[in-house]
Amino acid sequence: MHKKILIIEDDTDLLGLCTTVLKKHGFEISVASDPSEGTKIFSKDEFGLVIIDVSLPGIDGIRLFENLKKEKGDISGILIVSQEPIEIAIRAIEKGFSRILKKPFSPEQLVSAVKECISQISIIEENIKLKTLIPLYELIERFIKAESEQEILEELVDAIKRHIGAERISVMIYDEKEGVLRIRAATGLDQEIIKKTKIRPGEMISGWVFKNKKPLILNDHFSEYSEIRPFLKRKDIISAISVPIMSIPMYAREKSIGVLNISKTKNRKTFTHSDMEMVFVICRQAAMAIENIRSIEEKTEKVRIRTILEQYMTHEIAELIISSGQDPIELGEIRKAIILFADIKEFTPLVQRIPIHTTRYFLNEFFAMLTEIIFKFHGTLNKFIGDAALAIFGFPITIEKPEGAAIYAAMEIRKGFDMLKKKWEKKEKAFCNIGIGIGITSGEVFIGNVGSPKRFDFTVVGPDVNLAQRLASDTENGQILISNKVKEQIDNEFITKEKGQHYLKGINRPISVYTIMEE
Repeated sequence: MHKKILIIEDDTDLLGLCTTVLKKHGFEISVASDPSEGTKIFSKDEFGLVIIDVSLPGIDGIRLFENLKKEKGDISGILIVSQEPIEIAIRAIEKGFSRILKKPFSPEQLVSAVKECISQISIIEENIKLKTLIPLYELIERFIKAESEQEILEELVDAIKRHIGAERISVMIYDEKEGVLRIRAATGLDQEIIKKTKIRPGEMISGWVFKNKKPLILNDHFSEYSEIRPFLKRKDIISAISVPIMSIPMYAREKSIGVLNISKTKNRKTFTHSDMEMVFVICRQAAMAIENIRSIEEKTEKVRIRTILEQYMTHEIAELIISSGQDPIELGEIRKAIILFADIKEFTPLVQRIPIHTTRYFLNEFFAMLTEIIFKFHGTLNKFIGDAALAIFGFPITIEKPEGAAIYAAMEIRKGFDMLKKKWEKKEKAFCNIGIGIGITSGEVFIGNVGSPKRFDFTVVGPDVNLAQRLASDTENGQILISNKVKEQIDNEFITKEKGQHYLKGINRPISVYTIMEE
């Protein structure tokens, strides 16, 4: 920007001379021969230096320079004069000119004055950067230490208010569920506006900045951004805009997360390119801090969910559910599944004859053995119910021949239970009367989570769940009973024996039942 120079001079010979000389020294020159043309050129580009003749048609050069500085305050100026009265010199210095060149001047004098101005601009900007860096580092440190997203947003608003001196600031964050930008932190705005404002990406100025990831400065109602002109033509928006306005995108890792809007500065001070650069840097740091907070929260939530899920399913299945990105509380659908219900027979009389702590130790060993077997055959352990357990096969992971997997699991549970029973018989003779009964059914059931985000249960609901429980209750010790639907799917893979029609408690029709024989 420092190399860009605008020359406004109505003397075409002098204008041509200045242009030729400065271009030879590597400067990028734009020219205008009258004030209105110069103003238009100035508003469409970024210039570090403006060279203006004091005597221009319709307006003097000092007044014109004053107007230009109102639009973009971070410019330097050289005033060209025919005479050099002390009054003009004082007025020029007061309005921000860095040098005065008296006609006639040599090319060397012109180049020297320009280089001094450019050098002065660089020094000023470096000093500004140095003064800005220390507070900026402190601000970044506060962003990093913030414990919540809201804390970062409020810190951002406070920082912008201190650095820019704006009276009206709002931070709009994108709500992915609603697909709109909402005000999450603000100062100088009515609470009703904060609550009601919703802007979709691409809509109005904030939506345009969010969608295009481009910062925008609007120091008057006539913007050089052609894309936003349709917004400015709407009377309702014009009346709502308090220029000057600056709108800065907030994004991290190329993902847009929101927009910072600033307006209504003290004494209607215009925004400069330097203002925009500084605010842009602050917004990027805030956006990165927010992304870090979200990443930590996401990881924490995944650990919490994984801990819950792994209580009733294998690590692999839990990982698949988490990786799917689906909210576990929303996980649920009607699916065909195989239901396995395992029940310890004669356990109620046993509990009355042994100490409570013995009951607990035995059940822990039994459920540990059962869980390991269920997981081995890629089943999902739904829940423990007293001395019984409910498991499902075929969901949430689809497996080949889920009926077979359930039967193999049942057979291994039967074998494991016999070994466990023999072990405990040596400690307590009362264990000799217990046995295991297992019922297996197939059908459509609701499988999913119910409850609240803080506490939910993975539940299986449907007639075939009740049927599996009734079959387990109807078994003799060591027996595995399956429904006709399961029998139809296993072909000759297992040795079965028809048990005929059974009338089970709570079931209003006879059920064809088969037993799985020991190999």
